[in-house]
Amino acid sequence: MWWFDPRTGNSYSAGKIKKANKIIEEAPTSGIGNDWVLVMDSKKYGPPGALNTTKNKHQ
Repeated sequence: MWWFDPRTGNSYSAGKIKKANKIIEEAPTSGIGNDWVLVMDSKKYGPPGALNTTKNKHQ
């Protein structure tokens, strides 16, 4: 799980997803000009914003 900052293109680890009925996350910062995207995907992918050199079978 990653926090992605679309303003800078940087990604920050948000930890691993634990098996649960509910996931509660809070963005690293808040307020005007603080936009974040919480990315949850397979661990085989690198951080968002990084160039992914593996081929996607759906392309």
